[in-house]
Amino acid sequence: MILRTWAAWVAVAGILIVSLVGLDRQATAHWPATHTLERTISTPSAALSILSFGLRPLMADYLWIDAVQYLGHTLGHHEHDIVDGSIVERGLSGDDTRTASEVFYSLVKRTVEVDPLFVRPAMLGALFLIDPHANPMAGLRLLESGARSRPDSWQLRLWHGFYRYAILRDRQTALDELAAAARCPGRPDYVPQMRHFLETAPDSSLAKVFFRHALHEARTETERARLQQRLDELDAGLGEFGIRHDHHDDHHGHGRPSETD
Repeated sequence: MILRTWAAWVAVAGILIVSLVGLDRQATAHWPATHTLERTISTPSAALSILSFGLRPLMADYLWIDAVQYLGHTLGHHEHDIVDGSIVERGLSGDDTRTASEVFYSLVKRTVEVDPLFVRPAMLGALFLIDPHANPMAGLRLLESGARSRPDSWQLRLWHGFYRYAILRDRQTALDELAAAARCPGRPDYVPQMRHFLETAPDSSLAKVFFRHALHEARTETERARLQQRLDELDAGLGEFGIRHDHHDDHHGHGRPSETD
């Protein structure tokens, strides 16, 4: 009897979650890539958490699907060539990329607010936000928050440590995070070596090792394409970390961002 009651409760909750997210998705389905941030999210994460009826991971899965779909139509839809040692991208302009990045960040942030233990959103969010045309500090905040929520995740500790150094040159925090990643359960054999690379190897060598392993572990074509782009940028000498640094400097993330962005 108790089992049947629980199964019925889960079924009803699942239907409500699907219906609620379906309405939210329908409300955003036809918005262009450059729609304003204020119109992006019609249902706040706090309300979604309450209405998940305790099934927050299920709700987060649906929200993550929204974020990934948006990513596929905007930031993840770039192609690029290497021409005379420079990256030539085909896709959104710089301004459109920044707007799309704000939207994508909000979608990812909503997902991890509903389920702070969800690892993948912070990693994929950082991969596409940490770019001079996007919002590097927003990507770093996702990793920092994820590492706090999941201190046992070697992926989050590793990515946070790498990008903490890449963006802010915060060597000590990066070393601490890489050491923590090496102590996490289930980490691959290469993870302890990353701290040694940070201490001894040139920045470009550290980045190549990081991105090559990340490429090997990537789960989707969207991730693989962006990681390959990072490696191509490194081979072309565009930035020590495969993160291009423009000559401009503004609050949207051009150049090296400040920690208050």
